[in-house]
Amino acid sequence: MACSNPPIFFSEVVPTHNGVSEALKGVVMFLEDHGLHRSKVAEIELAMAEALNNVVEHSVGAIDVPDVSLRCELRGSGVKLSIADNGPPFTPPTAEDADRKVDHSIAVAAEGGFGWHLIHSLASDVCFAALSKGNLLTLNFDLSPQQPKDFAS
Repeated sequence: MACSNPPIFFSEVVPTHNGVSEALKGVVMFLEDHGLHRSKVAEIELAMAEALNNVVEHSVGAIDVPDVSLRCELRGSGVKLSIADNGPPFTPPTAEDADRKVDHSIAVAAEGGFGWHLIHSLASDVCFAALSKGNLLTLNFDLSPQQPKDFAS
């Protein structure tokens, strides 16, 4: 029996806003080339942009040799997105903490934290690990029932 490997996109990300933009373009093209609906691609792109910008702005900025990598994998009926960096260990807010930051009146809400709320709202599962030499964020996205593709598990 032959093994079926899921389609994977991998990229080293230059930790600048231009580098993030290039990584986003690569993943969007990968997902669209594999038949994902544009609305789902847009959701994934938005969560990924927020996560990558967080890494660039808050994690690897003070490191002499920053290292950021991105892996996007089509598995089963979902998309798994992993972002690894060599920044200092970080503990992101939980979904509940991120939700608390969102106030009905944005004008009186504290600055920051909205990105984590957005990420938790768009991804079906958010997993974060502080590693000995960096961080690993994994976002899983369920594909809507309208998606005709079922990728190899």
